[in-house]
Amino acid sequence: MTPRVPSREWLSWLAGFLDGEGSFSYHGPSKGRGGRTLELCCGNTCREVLVQIQDHLGRGSVHLKSYRKANPRWKWCYEWSVTGSDAQAVAELVLPFLCVKKRQAEVFLRFPTSRKGRHRSASESLNCDALRYQLRALNRKGSQGAEDFNASGEPGQGSLPLDEPKRRKA
Repeated sequence: MTPRVPSREWLSWLAGFLDGEGSFSYHGPSKGRGGRTLELCCGNTCREVLVQIQDHLGRGSVHLKSYRKANPRWKWCYEWSVTGSDAQAVAELVLPFLCVKKRQAEVFLRFPTSRKGRHRSASESLNCDALRYQLRALNRKGSQGAEDFNASGEPGQGSLPLDEPKRRKA
């Protein structure tokens, strides 16, 4: 599939869709797997909408997200996802049109692009960890976004440590 640049109107539609249904994330290495991955994804019960996104952009893949239905009335959920430099290219296309997730996209675009076969230096790893912290805080439910970080991009007064579990009211 060849990547292409859709019209401004379509990109503004996609930005609205991503504002409501999308996710900008960075996955660090997990047990048994190496590497780190940038991912832009969105889920929906209408597979055709996600296939349209894939066709218009010429990037990403659509797959079944929910493999079991806990409630028989639930619909199957599908997910369009794109990773790495392709994910950053899509984020750059929609950035001018984003409202709700504009800060997430800005942080997402600050991650260094991966270079296969090349290890990151200690300073690059620390930078990625700081960006990952920012992205996770911005994605946290109830996050107000900009006031969670000071001008240098470090956690500010309004931010909460991510390691503290939320306590339920008794």
